Amino acid sequence: TELPAFIATLSKLQTLLLSGNQLDQLPGEVARLQSLEELNIDNNMFREVPRPLLEMYALRELSVAYNRIEALPSDLCWLTNLENIDVQHNDLLEVPPREVVQK
Repeated sequence: TELPAFIATLSKLQTLLLSGNQLDQLPGEVARLQSLEELNIDNNMFREVPRPLLEMYALRELSVAYNRIEALPSDLCWLTNLENIDVQHNDLLEVPPREVVQK
């Protein structure tokens, strides 16, 4: 299952709920959703945090629970508005060092 690229044209979108869609990637165009504050990609098939998310600087809430994610990228520290991230029920083997997470 793929998310259509036209989703990136919704420039004022603030909440995107994509739980349970068997997604394993997001199109790079979603990085253009610069007003997005809440993203839920729970219960999909992601093996890593999708790279386009690391450019969504308005993001405050991110839920990637119930996927197959093995590591959290240290680039998450650039999401300075991020207040909550839910990573429960993944295959996490690696998390960024505490110094990175506390930024």
